[in-house]
Amino acid sequence: MLSFDMPRTLILSLFFSASLLGCTTQEPAPTSQASSIAYPTVREWLQLSDSVGAMSASQVQSKLLTVKPPASATQLFLYGLLKQQLGTPGALAEASQSFAILEKNSALADDHRQLAGILRQYTQSRLDSYNRERELQLQEQRLQAEVATAEQEKTDLEQKIQALTDLEAVISTRKEE
Repeated sequence: MLSFDMPRTLILSLFFSASLLGCTTQEPAPTSQASSIAYPTVREWLQLSDSVGAMSASQVQSKLLTVKPPASATQLFLYGLLKQQLGTPGALAEASQSFAILEKNSALADDHRQLAGILRQYTQSRLDSYNRERELQLQEQRLQAEVATAEQEKTDLEQKIQALTDLEAVISTRKEE
């Protein structure tokens, strides 16, 4: 049993020996070529997400020129992040598609697919929000046009009523004469 009185170097050497011993065991042979592909860790993908989130629109545009067409999962992930960062409806749709492809990619680890799924849902919700906002703006414009038309009709009716009242007054005056 290790005690805290042991020299620090002895504890570190035991730790490294144990970790190296774990590294020398044989790994099982890969079952397919897809499972032998090494992908960055989810942490690296999250760091990539943070760096893209800090980019300006012009930086995103210039970076997009270097990533097209995405050839690897990481490039597709980056492409999705960049499109998501642009925030336009078309770009959000492309980002959502990119994340959906990654989410369905069985060669990726579960945590990568889960991250892609979360980002797809988030991107899709942003796109849905944009579409709802646009629909509400169009509805507001239609309603404003209807209000303007109704106000004009009201003004026209008031003028006609006034004209009839004036005509009635003239007719009454003539009858009295």
